[in-house]
Amino acid sequence: MPKSKDSSEQRALLLSVLADAGFLSDTVAASDLKLLTGGFWNQVYRLQVGEKIMVIKQFFKGVTNPMFPVMPDTEAAALNYLQGSGCAPEPLAYLPQTPAGDILLYGFVAGLPWKFDSLNAEKCTKDVAQLLARVHRMPIDSNAKNSFRLLPQSPKDLYAHSLLMLGKCDETLLGPLEHYKQTLADCPLTVPCAPVLVHTDCGPGNIIVGDAGPCLIDWQCPGLGDPLQDMFTFASPAMQILYHCQPLAAEDVDRLFQCYFQAQSASWDIQALKARLSDVQAYHHFRFAAYCAYRITHLQASEPAVAALYSQALSAELVCLNRLVSNQ
Repeated sequence: MPKSKDSSEQRALLLSVLADAGFLSDTVAASDLKLLTGGFWNQVYRLQVGEKIMVIKQFFKGVTNPMFPVMPDTEAAALNYLQGSGCAPEPLAYLPQTPAGDILLYGFVAGLPWKFDSLNAEKCTKDVAQLLARVHRMPIDSNAKNSFRLLPQSPKDLYAHSLLMLGKCDETLLGPLEHYKQTLADCPLTVPCAPVLVHTDCGPGNIIVGDAGPCLIDWQCPGLGDPLQDMFTFASPAMQILYHCQPLAAEDVDRLFQCYFQAQSASWDIQALKARLSDVQAYHHFRFAAYCAYRITHLQASEPAVAALYSQALSAELVCLNRLVSNQ
């Protein structure tokens, strides 16, 4: 989680670029920019000009991540692709390669980050399931095929990506993962699904729940792939912990998938989707565990508090993996 680059000089440069591009007047002051929390990789501001409230997302170079890459061009494409769907913020403008970096402007989504409420568990899980189902039903045309990367979806490809991340980890972290590395080495063959638009980073903090219902934000690394990836990502205990939430109980995860299958039942072959679920589930969770180990390795010296959060997330993911592998 890079340290904030927010400063009076940085704000002045950002406002100057936006004014020169015709998006702001000279009357907007640096103090009008309200820094939003929650952005792991980029600087995100809220700005109100008259009745209009916009988000200004400023991307910085040099950020690398093997699971959640920062892809400004792709985020701009995703917002344009989803425009009017209610699944994502409404795009306003994209200004690549400015003196202040790549800049994306979109409409502010009013509401609060998703949070599980045990007193209203059914609605909480149903909201997420139906939102993801709507995204995954978006038609994939030639524009989408040219705009979005292809994601790994077979157990073999997920396993290979996991090993790639583990190869860049501190050896002291590999012990607990070695058992699953061996157990999952014999990857089952699966029938690939028709690729859909996958958010890939759908944690609780990236789902804003407002009066109009839930909306997915931070589309910085989408791709075309298996819809189950978003489901496993959201249900991942590691992902919940990284957004400072408690992992979902088994019955809530079951309800999440049931609601999702119900939402898709009129459009898809749900039996095929369910059949693939049991084959790929452990591989998605193994990959997330590998990612946590990778992040611990690369953060433990510079940001020990964040590394400790990833360590907690890794422990929870290993518990989930143990349950999945034991039940196979």
